[in-house]
Amino acid sequence: MIDLVGCEYGNTRLRARRARLLDRVGYGQLARSTSVESLIGALGEGDYRVEVDRTVVRARGLSALDAIARTRLATRLREMVAFYGGHLRARVALLGERWDVRNLHALIRAAATPGEQLRLVEVLTPAGRLDETDLAELARARTVRELAERMLAWRLPTAQVARRVFGSLEDYLRSRDPRVVEAALDHAWAGELAHRLGPERDPLSEFLQAEIDRTNLTNVLRSVQATERNEQPPGPEALLEGGAIPLGLLADVLQRRDRAEVREVLRPVLRVPGWERAVRAWEQGTGIEDVSTELDTTLTSWAVSWFGRGDPLSTSIPVAYTAAAENEARNLRILARSVGTGLAPEEILTRLVIP
Repeated sequence: MIDLVGCEYGNTRLRARRARLLDRVGYGQLARSTSVESLIGALGEGDYRVEVDRTVVRARGLSALDAIARTRLATRLREMVAFYGGHLRARVALLGERWDVRNLHALIRAAATPGEQLRLVEVLTPAGRLDETDLAELARARTVRELAERMLAWRLPTAQVARRVFGSLEDYLRSRDPRVVEAALDHAWAGELAHRLGPERDPLSEFLQAEIDRTNLTNVLRSVQATERNEQPPGPEALLEGGAIPLGLLADVLQRRDRAEVREVLRPVLRVPGWERAVRAWEQGTGIEDVSTELDTTLTSWAVSWFGRGDPLSTSIPVAYTAAAENEARNLRILARSVGTGLAPEEILTRLVIP
């Protein structure tokens, strides 16, 4: 059984902090901003005051807004982890460590593109084990090999993951395709998650499994689409372990050519509300990027709904809080790119995900 001692304190703190997150009324007020600067000013009057004060002295416009949203998210997730202790803290910390992997993806791509490394520090989110100093040092790597060597030496994000990434260098140097290294990172992290989550099931493991399922579903649908175009699709080895959808079933889907058949095979295992609708849209011709977005937004809504439907003494609350905080950061970036364009506030709100 998962030891939930200490869960009550952390969950109580997060439920209180939920009130600081933006709701439909708050988004409606921000949508009436006439410019990015006025949007930032409005944020500075609320929960973003510290981030606004620190950022506006060195950045303006969209870059400032993005930095404000990113740093506030990182602070929220780091503070969330501190509300828990012992084994439970290590488990909740996985929610922040997902950002280590996302940051490493960006660092790998930048290291493969000369001139991008140092600029990249400005768009990373230090919400996990890797803080701003770690990310800045990793961003100094001039090549993918140098980055992998630093990861290995510093055991980042873990020793096992770093070894797997370093082991992919030979294939990368032969192909010069950074996706080789990124795939190694994803597979290693999926194995790390499975090990650290263990056999017990709770809302946190359900959510992390669902994220793997979302990635696998997107890749499977993209592969079927590539086959339709007589392109070479990735094989079953591209699928990540650790999700709730059996790999055997996904491998079977990869062999199918009829979209209606694909949807029918997948239908029984699409447990996140809204995923069946997204796959049906794909069957009817919706583009894979739009389908991927729908899978992501419905997963977010499902996770946030745990505030109301989850056991208040379980990991459902940190999952819901994480999804809500991450969603708010995305919404702010969308708002910033919508205000001042002439769109009515009501139209802007339709572009946001407001669970």
